[in-house]
Amino acid sequence: MMGERGKLIVDKDETGVQHFTYWNADHLVYVRDGEGYRASQSGPHFLDLGIMGHCTQHCRTCYMAVRRPHKNMRMITVNKVIYNLRRTLCQVSFGGAGDPIDYGNLFELGSAGFINIRYDDNGDTKRECWADEELLEGIARCVTINPRNRAFTKDQILPLARFSGVGISCGYVGHISGPDTYENILRVLDQIAEVRDYKQKPEVILHVIVPYSGGEFRSLLRLAAHPVVDGILLLAEKVSPDTLPRDKGPFYDRETQKTFWRTVRIVQEASRLPIAVDSCLAKMLHPSMLKVDHRAMHPCDAGRFSTYIHADGKMWLCSCGAQPVKDWNEAIRTPQVCSGVLPPATEKDCRNGSEPPLIYNWPNPNVVIQRGPMTNSSSASYFVIGKPDQMVINIMDLDERRKLARQDAEMAIDPSFQWTKHNNRLVRLTQHEWAAWCARDIANSTRPVQRKKELDRYTRRILQGDDVYYLVANRDDSGVPPTRYDREDVSPYKTVVFFPAGEFH
Repeated sequence: MMGERGKLIVDKDETGVQHFTYWNADHLVYVRDGEGYRASQSGPHFLDLGIMGHCTQHCRTCYMAVRRPHKNMRMITVNKVIYNLRRTLCQVSFGGAGDPIDYGNLFELGSAGFINIRYDDNGDTKRECWADEELLEGIARCVTINPRNRAFTKDQILPLARFSGVGISCGYVGHISGPDTYENILRVLDQIAEVRDYKQKPEVILHVIVPYSGGEFRSLLRLAAHPVVDGILLLAEKVSPDTLPRDKGPFYDRETQKTFWRTVRIVQEASRLPIAVDSCLAKMLHPSMLKVDHRAMHPCDAGRFSTYIHADGKMWLCSCGAQPVKDWNEAIRTPQVCSGVLPPATEKDCRNGSEPPLIYNWPNPNVVIQRGPMTNSSSASYFVIGKPDQMVINIMDLDERRKLARQDAEMAIDPSFQWTKHNNRLVRLTQHEWAAWCARDIANSTRPVQRKKELDRYTRRILQGDDVYYLVANRDDSGVPPTRYDREDVSPYKTVVFFPAGEFH
């Protein structure tokens, strides 16, 4: 088994304190420091790339309608943007002011490697692979499509199998059962079921907009029962040209708020799917109303760890921000203004003496843990109910090996023995593979803060030049479990990482 794709991001905050972020691109697990680590100084970890500037649909409630440059982003620009952010980028979500399924190079967007297109002196194109292929391989690529008002062909759906995550726009809660909407979405899910095994299995996430008055979930539950659906994402309503003055936000009063989250709990129990909220809606999720993983809920990361780049090439903190910024350095120093998000109701707005909704500003946790694909086209999403991922790595470093070697008379007698010469099953890790395993290990730990500190110590040693290996089997002896420790099976010269029982190599 080859090592897992991942990314190790090394960054310093404004006070000079070093922070390590671990990302697993295969299992879509992301772990970073919280508390004082409030923004990535070196670059965004998540990118919402607005490749679409043109749209064939005319949705009345689209908040991006006023931002259409009417030209889609060229593929050469897509490649250049992602390449320039390759060192810190973990996930990219393709969206914009239109439906990416209409993008001419959709098949290329989901490919593992990007192509550098250069022009020679004669103006002819020269196609060359980008350097740093490992960094590009460690970027998960996601896309969101809108099948509500149209039917797609199999050829249009086929490229979706190349993405890590596919978002399905379902419109407003309570309106999924509208004319043709439910049938078109169901048709797409059936089509994805036919193509998802061609290359990989993308995670399919249903996107649902939460209007100010809540809504019913019966149609959503029927769609959630489809075998290809992996999760549900709840999105806050955004301001559009057709937003009515009476709209007061995603919840009108506290009773509506309580009813909504009670319904969400029922949906989760019935579907057994992870439920996510976007950061715009997170403040309307009060901890008293739904049990959540506090490590997955944190302040909005727009302009701190994520950014939006429009089809015209301009960078915004997010797609519903107030104005563009020059670059990432300006983004992390610009306060986020959510001009595109409807404000919650106030006491003055509420009718019949009802109380306004409860607002909760989620604090920065000690360790941020996110699972799942970034398919949202406005801000990163956080799964509040995560899938279990059993993964534990056991580490034995050089000092521990020396202590055991001194107790081993046989090895002391034969100083010529070198484990790496006598066993060809010791595989060297790259820094990014190490990060991939650390992400899963920390996310699965019952003590993630302490576990991250332990692994951070080894990460520092790796950055200083220590080699790291993992054990795929104990020697060539038959009947020896591949993860059973034997003192003789640890190199006296290297750090060895063991895999847990149940892994296949």
